[in-house]
Amino acid sequence: MDSHGIDIIPYGSEGKTRLCAALGFFDCIHTGHGALLAEAVRQAAETDATPALFTFGNDPFALLGNGKKPVLTFDERLRELEKTGIKTVIAAEFDERLMKTSGAAFFDGLIKTGVVGVVCGRDYTCGVRGETDATALKDMAKEKGVAFEVVGDVFIGGEKVSSSAIRKALAAGDIEKADEFLGRPYIIGSDVIKGDGLGKTFGFPTANLSVPAGKFLPKEGVYAAETEIEGRRFKAAVHIGIRPTLGSDELRIEAFLPDFDGNLYGKRLYLGLTRRIRDVMKFDSVEELKARIRLDVKSVTDGQP
Repeated sequence: MDSHGIDIIPYGSEGKTRLCAALGFFDCIHTGHGALLAEAVRQAAETDATPALFTFGNDPFALLGNGKKPVLTFDERLRELEKTGIKTVIAAEFDERLMKTSGAAFFDGLIKTGVVGVVCGRDYTCGVRGETDATALKDMAKEKGVAFEVVGDVFIGGEKVSSSAIRKALAAGDIEKADEFLGRPYIIGSDVIKGDGLGKTFGFPTANLSVPAGKFLPKEGVYAAETEIEGRRFKAAVHIGIRPTLGSDELRIEAFLPDFDGNLYGKRLYLGLTRRIRDVMKFDSVEELKARIRLDVKSVTDGQP
């Protein structure tokens, strides 16, 4: 997996670098998280330390069995961190052992990893069943001589920015709201795999992406998107969902890049969704489907709904 220029340090390892760490799951890295990361960068500058982020290298929701899915995979989180000033990630494995770790023991693990400063949100908790809140962490930090800062919530349009609010917007297909709360386009990063070639026969050769395991995807439909390939930006029409006109109920992610000419097989593509064009639809014929795809592509290239 590409580390995207991020230094990954295992949680609990013997730290050799002084770190100021923002604490959380960071399954979105939204605008609220951005405030935490900015504070970690500021705190690090004041304490001659390196700004860092604590997160889980795996998917905690899978073990908890609560039905939730992360908005960003670990790989996608690393990619987004490139733009924040955070160059180090403390990565923990969420497992039964960590679930049974007390807040105090968890904090000691951070110190062992090299943490000399901590930043968290007002509602952050850790330890068994979330027993340790931000107030208790502040007391621990004071006792251990660790710098500590709590960052307030961020609101947009009177609504608190949160991962759950972003998931709700994505589930409704409201990509514009999700992007506003994220502070950037929602991305899908995955490898381009070989498809059935039908798009090429239609005159729209598509890049077929493997569906990222465990990732929270938006409502099925067709979206306008952008992607970067070898330093160049390209617009894309992205289909997420089944293909009812072709009699397929398999979830697919397919992207058509009208201005790109080349082979993408085996490459990792990051699609930033910017606008929802329409629902998945069943057409009476393949010709009707082709006509609708032409309209979708025109919507993407012209930038019009």
